[in-house]
Amino acid sequence: QYTEVRAEDFLPGDIILYHGAGGDIEHSGVVLGLPRESTLRIPVVLSKWGRGGEYVHLANRCPYDFSAAKYYRVNT
Repeated sequence: QYTEVRAEDFLPGDIILYHGAGGDIEHSGVVLGLPRESTLRIPVVLSKWGRGGEYVHLANRCPYDFSAAKYYRVNT
């Protein structure tokens, strides 16, 4: 079970899902750290890019649409 988290409330370990134009999930990643002012509050995430490798990157620096990204937390 997952609960959606507001973009300003995500924490390390939360999941980021990148949604496409039709609302389908196109990509996912794991939030690694809290955002900093120096990164304009955009988190660093770990994700795998298709057939490519795993990358540590800013959430908006990937081949997927960050504008429709949403964050989720595992219910415990």
